[in-house]
Amino acid sequence: MMTYMFAGNLTRDAELKRFDKMDAISFSLAINRTTRNGEQQATFVNCSYWVKDGTKLLPYLTKGNQLIVKGSWYENRQSKNGNYYQTFYIDQLTFGRKVDNGNSWQKSFSPADNKPDAVTPDLEEDDDLPF
Repeated sequence: MMTYMFAGNLTRDAELKRFDKMDAISFSLAINRTTRNGEQQATFVNCSYWVKDGTKLLPYLTKGNQLIVKGSWYENRQSKNGNYYQTFYIDQLTFGRKVDNGNSWQKSFSPADNKPDAVTPDLEEDDDLPF
């Protein structure tokens, strides 16, 4: 089985589609790379992530936020106007940098349990604690 891992920024706010037992969250990632001659290029990847309750994740999936996604590869190409589009189904989702206030945070989600695996917030020290 072939697996993939992409790191990129969301190109738009994610969209939620509700079904009987699961929710599908659709989003697109821009993956930046530098060519040999120093030019910046972007590859755009369409993704679909299936979870029990997508409303919990949707507020974090906003344009510009960084994601790292991992999944298993399988053939799923669609043709529109002579162009082929591939949708990647995500097995694991990890949040990178948040664009709102510049704070760094990271959370991982897996559809198996639909709970955070790891949380690493960027917290400031508070010396005013009563204990």
